[in-house]
Amino acid sequence: MNTSAYFGTHFPKNYQEIIVEGFNRFEHSIEEIFQSYCSAKAIERNYGPIRQLVHIAIVQHLFALNRGQILTLFLSDYAPTLKKYLLNFNSTLFCRSWSSPRLRDIVEFSSINFNSLLEKFVDFFYTTIGERARKNFQDALKQSKAKLVPPLEIFMGVLPPSQIFPFTSIQKRAEIMPYFNAWNYMHIKHISGITELVGEIKTVKEIEGHYVFELAGILGFMTGAPAKGKFFTYFEWIEAHIDILDYNLDLKLISEEIHELTVVSVDGTNIPQDKRDKSASNGHGSRGKFFGQKSSIGCGGNCIPIIGVTKSGNTADAALFNDTIVPIHNLALLTGQDIWAITADAGYTSTYIIEDIIAWDVLSFVDINTRKSKPLKELKEAGVLLQKYSKKAIKRGLTLEERKAWIKEVKQYSKNAGKFVSYSEKKTSSQKSF
Repeated sequence: MNTSAYFGTHFPKNYQEIIVEGFNRFEHSIEEIFQSYCSAKAIERNYGPIRQLVHIAIVQHLFALNRGQILTLFLSDYAPTLKKYLLNFNSTLFCRSWSSPRLRDIVEFSSINFNSLLEKFVDFFYTTIGERARKNFQDALKQSKAKLVPPLEIFMGVLPPSQIFPFTSIQKRAEIMPYFNAWNYMHIKHISGITELVGEIKTVKEIEGHYVFELAGILGFMTGAPAKGKFFTYFEWIEAHIDILDYNLDLKLISEEIHELTVVSVDGTNIPQDKRDKSASNGHGSRGKFFGQKSSIGCGGNCIPIIGVTKSGNTADAALFNDTIVPIHNLALLTGQDIWAITADAGYTSTYIIEDIIAWDVLSFVDINTRKSKPLKELKEAGVLLQKYSKKAIKRGLTLEERKAWIKEVKQYSKNAGKFVSYSEKKTSSQKSF
């Protein structure tokens, strides 16, 4: 690798290969920009370097780099796959002094067509990274039959950037995407602060004899990690514009049958906070007294969180139920999902909660709060014991093949039961099945 200002730069090879695929995929649009520029500037020869610059301009704006940064990347050995591709147009690469002003001129001259192409290219790049990572991870799970920690890339491109930030210019969107990937990474890894995040991004790793900032490259920072202050600025912007993402992401996950809303669960947890947090308060949770916040989480049958509601620590769990369940119920109605049952722990024990669930024609499974009633406690203990013996009967009374067949039959029954079945029909159908 040639020495340059960008020590530690890491441009993943698979990213370069995806960009080359994008060049081929959008070849017609690229050619249109090239031809219109050459015609307007009366360029009749020396086509090769101009073709190179059109492709370089796409990579430049894909990662929101300035002209000096992108030219350094290509004139060094940081992007060998892309460099090899450019040499198909001309036997040598451009010189910096000649290419810099023309690189700007190409983008400004073809701004409308270029931005239209760039929007498609950014969507293609990030969604392709995610789709391939998810497929490879699924294949690895099937082959290994073991628990694996998923790579960061599987969380990228679940939705195309144009749907994540639809009301943002394409230039701003391309600029924000590496920070958005970093923001996601911080939440996935439960990193507590930006200082810790930047520390991970600036951790070097040896690859092929060179020390590189591997995580920075995966996130999309092709010239290394930015200054810490930029993360504060961009994260604040992301959190102010992220609401529409949650909605679109839920619709996407439902369409791909990742969110399964046959059964919806609501549970609460305490979030301890530093005493300097003025919004925190004294509360009481399942683990006893705490100082902080209280959060109510709603998820579907696959245990993937759909919504979380956070209030002060002294808020009762039951008071958070409606704010948690109503958005999920509305989402189910919008997408034609049929919620059969809603489960909640003892913190949500309330007659009005049970009445609301039944009013939606849904079975209610709310745990019994036994703190003030000995008979209820005995009833609950008997139910737990019955559950234990039922599991034991299935495990010991059926062979492995019979258990698999039984589970498959129950799943198929649930899947084929139909949508918007009345409460009485559900009960009758369930009784017949068993």
